[in-house]
Amino acid sequence: MLEQRVGEFGTAAEAGEKPAPLVLTSDDLNALIANHPSWRLIRGKVYVSMQDDQVTGDIALPLDDFVEHIPRMSRLEGRYLNGTATLRVVLVDEILVVSLRSLKIKGEELPSELMDELRKRNLVDKSQANAITDKLESIEVKDGKLTIKARPGK
Repeated sequence: MLEQRVGEFGTAAEAGEKPAPLVLTSDDLNALIANHPSWRLIRGKVYVSMQDDQVTGDIALPLDDFVEHIPRMSRLEGRYLNGTATLRVVLVDEILVVSLRSLKIKGEELPSELMDELRKRNLVDKSQANAITDKLESIEVKDGKLTIKARPGK
């Protein structure tokens, strides 16, 4: 059971143990997004797939979070950015960072001015990130799988 594996990993990491790495497939991630309470804030906003070291996602991002930082974009308040994104998923200083590498809407890349601004954003707000990230050693996407390793004794 997926939730049991994730729960056991989290419990062991919280206790300062170093459990076996947690390896998740695209199906696992989408199931967590759809069902796990910790992922509720991105539910319905992202559907992911992984191939090799790439994470792609069909996304529906509320533009309200971005319009104040992008010139001449206030007319987009209340709207969503729907497209296909290539995402970067890393752990930086114990913070989960998910950022855009590229984004296509109806097969077209966004203008560079907009992409430059969107690439600066962490799509996972600190309040959304699981409190366990300070217990993690690494997060890596490789061979179409996400591997999470716990840091021992912290």
